[in-house]
Amino acid sequence: MRRGLVWGLVAVYLALWVVGIEVQRHAQIPLSAQQIQASLDKVYEQSRAASVRIETIPEGIGSGFFISSDGYVMTAYHVTEGAKVLNVRTARDEVLRAEVVGYDEPRDLAIIKVRPSRAVPFLALETQRALQPRDLVLSIGNSRGDFIAPRPGVVTQLDRTLSPFFPAGLVASTMQLAPGDSGGPILNDRGKVVAIAVAIGRDENGFSSYGAPIVGLEGRIGELKAGAKRSWPYVGLNLAELSAQDIQELGLDAPPGVIFSRVLPGSAAERAGLEPTTLAITRGGQVVGQVGDIILEIDGHRVLTANEFAALVRAKEVGDKITLTIRRPSGKVEQIPIVLGPNPSQANP
Repeated sequence: MRRGLVWGLVAVYLALWVVGIEVQRHAQIPLSAQQIQASLDKVYEQSRAASVRIETIPEGIGSGFFISSDGYVMTAYHVTEGAKVLNVRTARDEVLRAEVVGYDEPRDLAIIKVRPSRAVPFLALETQRALQPRDLVLSIGNSRGDFIAPRPGVVTQLDRTLSPFFPAGLVASTMQLAPGDSGGPILNDRGKVVAIAVAIGRDENGFSSYGAPIVGLEGRIGELKAGAKRSWPYVGLNLAELSAQDIQELGLDAPPGVIFSRVLPGSAAERAGLEPTTLAITRGGQVVGQVGDIILEIDGHRVLTANEFAALVRAKEVGDKITLTIRRPSGKVEQIPIVLGPNPSQANP
């Protein structure tokens, strides 16, 4: 692993989130991979025509699916985030220009729209019956150079919350997802969409893929089709963390506070005049040679890590006001009021 700072980017994801997860016991899987695939072959055959590949500029690949015959497509929000151009490639290999209609960033859900020349096949949504452990599931995606390919598996865990940077209440499964599968439908054994593919991770029990459920979201999906847009509240920083080795080499007992590599253009942080932390070293237990600001507190709560910072910020709403306690390079400690804004990548595409 490269030595030095380990940067945790907050604002930009292009394909599929990859995460480290804590150890939990998986549900025992009674079927073999071949049996699972055979059980879901019919679901794939019936659903493939309504599934799509999403191609973005700047370059990125994701997945999605039609939810209406007139061209509405559901996908993961992070597939569309920051994209200047969105193209949808259908199962018939037609390429259609798409526009973002609505999104809910905390749920990692987006609706985009194309203008097809004919009615398109679409998938039914299951917003009433929740998944259960050991349920068979199938995602359809575009990873590993595949085009609208099946990813069968079994539900292993429910209601997973990985970190403040991810939606809450995720469903874990054995589906072998990879970057490019984000936004693809996760279907139950009756061929109805029950979740959206959003993340992958590995723990001591092995590999897991994660989906954001749509149960109970029928009304919200209707609002997104009508143009609703909900963003996480943003300060507008690319956060960074010192590794354990960095902390030891710098002679610190703990991180000095939250540091950041970049202030995003047009953000609340830029308007407040925050400066990125580019260097922090110590001599005799004191931080010296600091270039840029270090965040010490949010509303009086001490913060040392990106996760602690994100958890406090994401408990707020866009438009809320917070107070950051900042240590300047001079050593002076200041309190800076910040009005939380929407995602800067959407405000400045």
